[in-house]
Amino acid sequence: MEELTQKQLQKMILFSCERIERDKEEINKINVFPVPDQDTGSNLNGTLRGVKEAIFKKSFQSFKDLGEAVLEGALMAAQGNTGIIYTGFMVGFFDDIKEDSNISASELSLLFQKGYERAKDSVQDPKKGTILDVMEAFAQGMEEESKKSKNIVNNFEKALKKAHKALLETPNNMPLLKKAGVVDAGGLGFLMILETYYDVLVENENPFSKKPKKKIATTKRFIQILTNRYEVVALMREVSLSEDGMREKLNALGDCLDIILVGNRAKIHIHTDDPYIVRDIIRTFGEEETMRIEDMAREVVGEESVAKNLIGLVIDEASGLNEKNIQHYQIESIPYKIDWNGIESLKGESLAEKLKTAKEEGFKQLPEVKPIEPKFFKEAFEKQLKTFKQVICVTSSNDYFNAYDSAILGRELLGRDKDKVEVIDSHSIGAGQAIVVLRAIDLINEQMNMAGVIEEIKDLRVNNVGVINSPYVSSEKNYEKIKKIMEKNKFVLVEANEKFNLQETVKKDECVDKIVNKVKKDLSRNRKSLAVILHNDNINKAKELKDQLKQYNVLVSFTNLADPVMSLKMGYKGLMISYIKL
Repeated sequence: MEELTQKQLQKMILFSCERIERDKEEINKINVFPVPDQDTGSNLNGTLRGVKEAIFKKSFQSFKDLGEAVLEGALMAAQGNTGIIYTGFMVGFFDDIKEDSNISASELSLLFQKGYERAKDSVQDPKKGTILDVMEAFAQGMEEESKKSKNIVNNFEKALKKAHKALLETPNNMPLLKKAGVVDAGGLGFLMILETYYDVLVENENPFSKKPKKKIATTKRFIQILTNRYEVVALMREVSLSEDGMREKLNALGDCLDIILVGNRAKIHIHTDDPYIVRDIIRTFGEEETMRIEDMAREVVGEESVAKNLIGLVIDEASGLNEKNIQHYQIESIPYKIDWNGIESLKGESLAEKLKTAKEEGFKQLPEVKPIEPKFFKEAFEKQLKTFKQVICVTSSNDYFNAYDSAILGRELLGRDKDKVEVIDSHSIGAGQAIVVLRAIDLINEQMNMAGVIEEIKDLRVNNVGVINSPYVSSEKNYEKIKKIMEKNKFVLVEANEKFNLQETVKKDECVDKIVNKVKKDLSRNRKSLAVILHNDNINKAKELKDQLKQYNVLVSFTNLADPVMSLKMGYKGLMISYIKL
């Protein structure tokens, strides 16, 4: 076999995912470095599960297409030291992979070498006796053999022997492993991956039949004294710093720092004693996709490493919260029913485009947002109380759609369980409501009780500034006024809390500058602000707004396309930022 096809590589990766899923406990039981929390196999399995979901039963046109899917799955799912290092390996492996339909033995050896180098670069302080030894030995073995032979299977088999030997040497390179009587757990996991690759290459009928040639020693119970007991894992997007830049800001705050930067997205892993300081620093790197904090000391003694949250959240759809946060934090979001009055038949694929058409036709019809009925809040509360002991409901300002009043009525329908639910009026809408919810999430994750969370978020002063391009925002008395402004192809600068407060007419090319000028009067360069930006088919201006506000220490949690309700309020190309001072 002198060439590897894209389909064969896809099969190799898929079978490796199944191998680790099957044998993860074999890896877990020998896990003592860097922390004896016995989760290396679980972390590697979780990472590979994301890869499997990204490529299972899917067809790809090239190695590049396959690589993009693998990396997306790995970035989203990567966890733990080994998961992040493995992701780094895959980044290097696929980084410069060719578009051709086949890969030769020498080309494959180069990919493994690049994978090892990228994995090593992702680690804060590479040490001997780890997964990196196995990666390096295999890459060197492939390089040496490819100079002698074009046969991929034979080269792979010989390099695999060297990787196995490197794994068995890890205790001699790491006193901690020798004391525990085990090899490196991450190295064992990577060797299993390589073995499965080889099994696929030789087309065994049972791709899981191959076992290590020497039995891996069983573990002794071994507990370290833990420093840097918290593990923080984050996925950030729109990252503006280099890997070195991020590393410089985090180096002094812990150890086991691993950073993988792919395009403008970064996966970050660190062990620290100051998890919330680390969390806040990581948030300055870009927009947060996911963030997880685990207490490894709890995991070592067999307890849940992530303290179970006891408080669930319910929101109405007007919050503008992004779907990843809603899913990640198990939030119940209740949609509004909108009577479109014919606007859904207007020309355009998206709601934003339909609003553009509606404007061009003179806003002949007005959609109507129907209030949420109390029974839907009741159902959401009941669902959350099956998972959580208590529930906080954060509604949009009652002055818009009576969501607070409806939620209160929904709570009363719960009967004796009503005391387990608190309802808070955010006195805001869209991004402003999202800011309140984000702050509640942080406080809940920090294990604050419900009374403390309520007190904190009630005291938040949320600021909302934006430009709108829609007459749907206002009462009947202002409708004709705003409609005339829209007809002149101009926007209106607004402040939006309990109500939309109209400020001034704005030309199209002035929108970002007007928002910045309004916001900066309220900001200090020495004090950070947390912000959310919503737009209605206006991503370029949203990015421009975010970039301009960096100089004022504004940390944008996320930028999101407006939900249907906010789309109606903002209009085509509408733009809004909401922020709180930290």
